[in-house]
Amino acid sequence: MNPSNSWSKRALSLCAEIGPEDGIAPRYLTRKSMSDKTTRKTLQLCKKVQQTLSLLLAGDSSRLLRELFVVSVVPINEQHMRVTIAQLPSASEFSEKQILAELALHKGRFRTALAQALHRKHTPSLVFCYAGVVAQGGV
Repeated sequence: MNPSNSWSKRALSLCAEIGPEDGIAPRYLTRKSMSDKTTRKTLQLCKKVQQTLSLLLAGDSSRLLRELFVVSVVPINEQHMRVTIAQLPSASEFSEKQILAELALHKGRFRTALAQALHRKHTPSLVFCYAGVVAQGGV
């Protein structure tokens, strides 16, 4: 009898149904699930990135960037952050394309300022998303 056949017969007798985690030691399953959680340090980093970008946008010389504010910063992974930007309703309306182009133009300057503010060896890269025209704090 083939050894793999005997294992499957024994496994069927032990459980009602075979799942994808069967045959894997539990210690390896817990490691995977723990790495999926967002850690406290990552959330602190997101808050610091949000504060720094808010200050940079408010003090910028470009009128377009001054009319924007940071709604949220969430981690995509350890090296990338998604920054959601919105426009104030009282501001003159710019198109989404113009705003994202202006943000892409200044992305290097933003990362340089973040590197100085965060005091980290590796500064996360930024991915900008535009949320539209909303009241500040309304999202």
